[in-house]
Amino acid sequence: MTTSELQSRHLIECPQFCGVAIYGPRRELMGSIAKIFIESDNARVSYVLAKFDLLGLGSDYFTLPWLALKYNSAISGYQTHLIKRQLLAAPRYPASSDFNLKRVEIETAIYEYYGRCY
Repeated sequence: MTTSELQSRHLIECPQFCGVAIYGPRRELMGSIAKIFIESDNARVSYVLAKFDLLGLGSDYFTLPWLALKYNSAISGYQTHLIKRQLLAAPRYPASSDFNLKRVEIETAIYEYYGRCY
């Protein structure tokens, strides 16, 4: 996705998902969703900010493409195929970050790290 395409998209935060658990491949609790961003023009979820403090990764926000999560009703949360080693190199931002100012940077970082699945 080009920078101009990213800049032209309008995203809306959706607070209803805040705090929903994220589990790993073996259903181990890893963290939770902090924020979710939805494209305003087509209602497609774009990306998620997640906290993985349960993995000892601090209080940083990690950006994940929506496609990296799948709801699992058996555990009442979202499950990801990502493991701690992958998250260590993933795009992350301090909890004090202003995400409105960095959306193009954030989405570019997600695309560059996770590739075509996003």
